[in-house]
Amino acid sequence: MDVVTAVVGALLVLLALRDVFHTLFHPGDHGAFSARICAALWAVGSRAGRRGELLAGPLSVVLAMLLWIALLVAGFALLYLPLLPAGATYGHGVPSRGGVEGAAYLSSVALATLGLGDVVLTQPWARLLVPLQGLLGFGVLTAAIGWTSQIYPALARRRSLALDLSAALRATAHDRVAVDQLHRWTAALSAVTVDLVQNSETFYFRESDPRLGLGSLLRDLDLVTAAAREGVEDPSDRQVAQGALDELVDHLLVVLSAQFDLPTDRSGMLAALAPRGAAKD
Repeated sequence: MDVVTAVVGALLVLLALRDVFHTLFHPGDHGAFSARICAALWAVGSRAGRRGELLAGPLSVVLAMLLWIALLVAGFALLYLPLLPAGATYGHGVPSRGGVEGAAYLSSVALATLGLGDVVLTQPWARLLVPLQGLLGFGVLTAAIGWTSQIYPALARRRSLALDLSAALRATAHDRVAVDQLHRWTAALSAVTVDLVQNSETFYFRESDPRLGLGSLLRDLDLVTAAAREGVEDPSDRQVAQGALDELVDHLLVVLSAQFDLPTDRSGMLAALAPRGAAKD
């Protein structure tokens, strides 16, 4: 039974590390639990209305990080469980506690790198588990903070491009946009596309202002690049720039379709991502 407990604990630890790896270093993979959490919360939130959509993205990130912590705490607690209380020494006034409670306490303290020292495992090989868990805990917590710090700059780039497009189209006709502006939008859209690959969870962050959302961004890009799809044989500089932007829009649609099971055609994608309107709280 002790062997089974230890094996299950080790599997939980490996599962947590695998999910952290896929989320942070192999983004876009459908095997990560974090991606499934985002998709599930988005499905629930979209049924709950606009407020549910706005909460789905941030809440899914928090739940993914809590899942990593819970798996590491539970996994190491199962490794400690057969060793307590006989295989540990306890500080003065600290009750000798075994069972799930004692193992969970030791695992939580080790993961948080508190180093209280009130419970010390006595077997040499077992004593290595506590610093190992501390290192893993420090690494995962640091990675979670770094993950969060990457999300909001990516959202800012997407919002900035969407707002720039919206303002430009209100000020001038879509076929009169300056060539330099088209090139700037192409560069900005490249960054947005990379962001959606490297930080796919940003797809589930929806905006209270529809002008800043991904659906509005794609709709405005479709308007700007419409002339590039008219088949002009001797294109001008503007049409060449529109064509380049349109190619990048097509690439973005492929990324969205592959990662988020959205329609493959442009009209279907625009309909699926069409904003519902601003929230009224």
